Amino acid sequence: MLELLDVIWVHDGTIDPPKLKMVVAISIREGLFLRINSKPNFRPTVKLPKEPDHSFLEHDSYLNCGTVLELDDYIISESLRRNGEQPYGYVSPDLIPEIKDAIYKGRIRYADRKIIFEELYNFQVKDQ
Repeated sequence: MLELLDVIWVHDGTIDPPKLKMVVAISIREGLFLRINSKPNFRPTVKLPKEPDHSFLEHDSYLNCGTVLELDDYIISESLRRNGEQPYGYVSPDLIPEIKDAIYKGRIRYADRKIIFEELYNFQVKDQ
C-alpha cells in the first residue's frame, strides 16, 4: 500500500519526451504526485540529497513542487506490482516544511494545495 512521501516509477506521458520518472506521493486521497528531476530546472524545487536520507537516488535530485501529476489507482498499482508491491523509496519527512513552502509558491490549484497541506499536517512517520 502506498503512503504519503513514497516514491514510485511511472511512465510520464505528459513530459517531452515521455519517459519513466520517479514521482512522490503527495496526496494519497486524490492521487497527486510530485516529479523528481535530476536538475532544478522547474521552480520551485526542494533538494533531495542522496545521502543520508535518499540512498535510492543515483545522485542528488530535486522535487518539483510547482505542479502536480494526478495518477489513477491502476497506474499506481502497476508501479507497485513491478517493484514487488513496495515503493522504490521515500522522501524524508524532515523535508515537509520545505515542501509545503515550495508548494505554496508553485502553481498548484488552491483546492489541491489545501488537500496536500491537510495530508502533510496529518502525516505520521512510518516505522523504519
